[in-house]
Amino acid sequence: MKRIVIFLLLLSTLSCAQAQTAIPQQNSDKEYRETLDRLMQVSGTSTSLRAQFPLLMQMMRNMLADVPEEIMQKIEDKFGNLFLERIGDLYTPIYKRYLTLEDLKGFIAFYETPLGKKIAMTTPTMNKELMEAGQKVGQGIAEEVLQELKEEGYTPTTM
Repeated sequence: MKRIVIFLLLLSTLSCAQAQTAIPQQNSDKEYRETLDRLMQVSGTSTSLRAQFPLLMQMMRNMLADVPEEIMQKIEDKFGNLFLERIGDLYTPIYKRYLTLEDLKGFIAFYETPLGKKIAMTTPTMNKELMEAGQKVGQGIAEEVLQELKEEGYTPTTM
């Protein structure tokens, strides 16, 4: 009986200690997420993500052509913020693996400078242009590869 009482006391002590350490972790997680959300705002990431959602919805509209536009618009309005929230949920553990809370705060401080603001404003457009340029290079290389394969006696239908 004495062992059971000691065991229960030990168990309750450990449970209390664990609960007390969980509270600062939750506060820390909340602060990290709020800071990451702020970084995403000042860096222009939120704006870029917001621009992606209508593209996703347009693809859905194309697939669901029989659904009336007013219904699709209602769905887009409803899920637009949820999209950003879930992206944030997805990004948080990834950022946490590589960057501390202080790192995020340092990035925010940078993005609040004139140079940081310029980078935040120009990066989405610059990335779009870079992606288009990369696609052109990739298409050119693919055409050259296909030509070389033809010269070797292969055709795309026999590969």
